[in-house]
Amino acid sequence: MSAENEYKNIVIIGASIAGHTLANDLYPYLSSEYRILLVDARDFAFWPIAAIRAATDPGWENKLTVPLTDDRVFPAGSQHRVIVPNKLVECKETSVVLEHPFEGSGEIPFWRCVIATGARQQVPLVPDLSSTEEEYKQLLRQYQRDVKEAKDVVIIGGGAVGTEFAGDIRCINDKANITIVHPRSGLLDPTPLNPIPASTTTIPTYSSPPVDPRLSENLEALCRKLNIELILEDRVVIPKDGKVVGAGKWEGKYGKQEGVKVVGLESGKQVKADWVIMAAGTKPNSWMVANKDEGALDGKLIRVDEYLKVTSTNENSIFNGQYYAIGDVCSAPGFKAARGAGLGGSNAAVNLIAEITNKSRTKFSPGIIALGIPVGHYEATGMATLPWIGNVMLGGAVIRMLRGDAMLIPKLFVTIFKGPNKVHIEFDDVLRK
Repeated sequence: MSAENEYKNIVIIGASIAGHTLANDLYPYLSSEYRILLVDARDFAFWPIAAIRAATDPGWENKLTVPLTDDRVFPAGSQHRVIVPNKLVECKETSVVLEHPFEGSGEIPFWRCVIATGARQQVPLVPDLSSTEEEYKQLLRQYQRDVKEAKDVVIIGGGAVGTEFAGDIRCINDKANITIVHPRSGLLDPTPLNPIPASTTTIPTYSSPPVDPRLSENLEALCRKLNIELILEDRVVIPKDGKVVGAGKWEGKYGKQEGVKVVGLESGKQVKADWVIMAAGTKPNSWMVANKDEGALDGKLIRVDEYLKVTSTNENSIFNGQYYAIGDVCSAPGFKAARGAGLGGSNAAVNLIAEITNKSRTKFSPGIIALGIPVGHYEATGMATLPWIGNVMLGGAVIRMLRGDAMLIPKLFVTIFKGPNKVHIEFDDVLRK
């Protein structure tokens, strides 16, 4: 096709697990009439499953990032393109506006657009959107040095991230006092439902799958084994920006502190900290929808139907018809984790192909609901919800076998790059320690 603007563009916003999986599953079935444009604010991909390990264990910072280029992502001679680094500015009914021009224009028309922008977390769990690959690696190296020297670590949030972070810190620092502060009665949330809080008048319908109380108990036992203190049913008081908190009090800064600070809790208790980690409060990157139509939000998640198409309570919404949303940013059922993101990408590919070929679409299914959480390098626990059986607890050996010593990087991260410029990551330097 000679004229570039004659392509039927399929724009994918976000090149992490969900967006990249979608691109891989989609391009082999597209004719020359269609073109994938994979857009990301960063010019590198990163593997979030290994982010905590990379923030604590030297050498791992070189294992979880790969530059995003056409020749790494798509086959040679392909019409498909990677557009990085480039930020989304605005969604329109049949086009998106980007921060930097592509092919001479900042506005790109599309046949379909898929939002795969994930969720915001504190650095270093997710690199800042403005970071280069080398800047992110340098930040991880600084975290490694600082955490190893920390004496009093306070982790805000006892979900999967906070618990894993505590365990990994213990493995490289056996002298630090490590405290997890968590508002629930047990680690994670051992209750039937865990709704996403809504900041709009739209009633959220998404609920995270219920966590079996036995999983919480197993995690707590592993934390006690590693001498990690748990303060449950309490919250850290986070100072408001600009508020004077007094000498020696924690000022709301995360990471390494300037000296030892006193962190106050809602109960009135106080905890010492020279290092504070925010491991709670993940927020979906759904601003592009919120700015246009809050009716297309389910709480803070982008509302999708059973086929992962964006849907709105507003019948005149620009998002009805041309948009999909996948991964952590959308209201599809299941845990917001890497496995669900990959399944969402694959399902969206099937449905886009079905639209092109005028065939029936396929409803999204999260598959077997499962959650595995490592606590340090050698301990882990998990659960799976099986049909007809119910919840089954998974032992540490099973979780370690599934994740592998290399954190699934060779199996799932390296292999996601399908281009002729092959990706290869060595692990001998970190696994022989």
